[in-house]
Amino acid sequence: IEVLEIISGEGKEIERENIGHPEDGLPIGAPAPDFVLPDINGKNVAFEHLLMQGKPLLFFFVSPNCNPCNALIPEIKDWQKTLGAKFNFVFVSSGDAKENREKFGEVNAQVLLEKEKQVSNEFSAIWTPTVILINSDGTIGSRNVVGDKAIRELFKKIKAENLDKENFYIPTGENSLQKL
Repeated sequence: IEVLEIISGEGKEIERENIGHPEDGLPIGAPAPDFVLPDINGKNVAFEHLLMQGKPLLFFFVSPNCNPCNALIPEIKDWQKTLGAKFNFVFVSSGDAKENREKFGEVNAQVLLEKEKQVSNEFSAIWTPTVILINSDGTIGSRNVVGDKAIRELFKKIKAENLDKENFYIPTGENSLQKL
């Protein structure tokens, strides 16, 4: 029905309720929401377990049906090669284990599955792909970075930074990493 409304709208702006802005999200410095989700092997993974590894987390909110997510996979693998020693990559995805294994199995990231977008909603990550930086202390380190182009820009900036910093954040507007 939405597609028909868009087509019949003949270029007019369409009002949508409760859609939100892609960059909405939790405030920088706020504690990230606690959660437990199964991974693609059926093992429950708690947020606190991800933090125990002592590295900042890059949360990728994805979907096996997301074409921009698929387009980013080769680049994500490259980013993991250059940044994997400093950051852990975590995918939070919808869908079942089989389709996620087929789509993201070649990526060296922990893939967590959500059925009702409960974690995505808590992080206000309503669009895919979205990336959020979580500092090693469990605080939000960035606003939501949404879309393949913005995510590529984020990783350019991360690579240009001094990665020996303990905590990072991406201020709204400037989009440059700085010490918290």
